[in-house]
Amino acid sequence: MKVTIAEKFLLMSHRANDGKPLCRVAEIDLAVAGALLAEIALSGHLRIEDGDLAAQRGWLGDGVLDEVLRRVDQERPRSAGWWVRAIASKALRRRLFERLVGNEAVREVHSRFLGIFPSTRYLQREPALAHDAIERARGVVGGLRHDPEATVLLALAHECRLEKKIMPDVHRRDAKRAAAAESLDETTRAVLLAARKRIAADRAAAHSTG
Repeated sequence: MKVTIAEKFLLMSHRANDGKPLCRVAEIDLAVAGALLAEIALSGHLRIEDGDLAAQRGWLGDGVLDEVLRRVDQERPRSAGWWVRAIASKALRRRLFERLVGNEAVREVHSRFLGIFPSTRYLQREPALAHDAIERARGVVGGLRHDPEATVLLALAHECRLEKKIMPDVHRRDAKRAAAAESLDETTRAVLLAARKRIAADRAAAHSTG
C-alpha cells in the first residue's frame, strides 16, 4: 500500500482509537499541505528559483501529488509559504482520509455532535502505519538514521507540538534540533520552513483572538 507523507501525518496527528485530532485541525491542514510539497521536493520535482517554488517537469504517479505539482507548474511564481496556504483545506484533508478508507487503512464513522451536528471521524484499521511513522521519526531524533521522509514528519509534528503526545519519551529540545532538517536538500528545507512559519502564525492568530 502506497501511503504519502501527508497521509502518514494525518494518521500520526489523530488518535487511533477514536479519530480525535491531537492538535488544532487548522494546524493539521497546513502541515498536510507542507507534507505534500515536501514529498514533491524530495522527489526532485520542485526547485527554488529566485525565492519562489518552481516545478520540474515529470510526474510522480500519485493523483494528489501530481495535482499539486500541476498547480505549481501552471501558476505564476509564488513563495513556498503562499503555496502552503493555498493548498491547505478541509477538503484536501477529507480527500486524503477517503483515500485511506479506500486502502482500508481507516474506517469512516458518522455521528452527530450534541445529537444535532453531523460529524465524521476516521478510525485506524492499520495502527501499524502510524506506529511505523512515529518510530522512524523517533529514530531521526536519536540520530540513528538518515531518513528524509521521517525528518519531514518530525519537523511538522514538532511545529504542531505533537511530539509529547506521540513520543512522550522524547525531549522537546532534542526534537527541535532534529526538526531543523539540516540533512535535507535546500528546496525541502525551504518548504518545511514555510510550513512551520504558517503553522506558528496561525496558532498565534488563534491565541490572540481566543
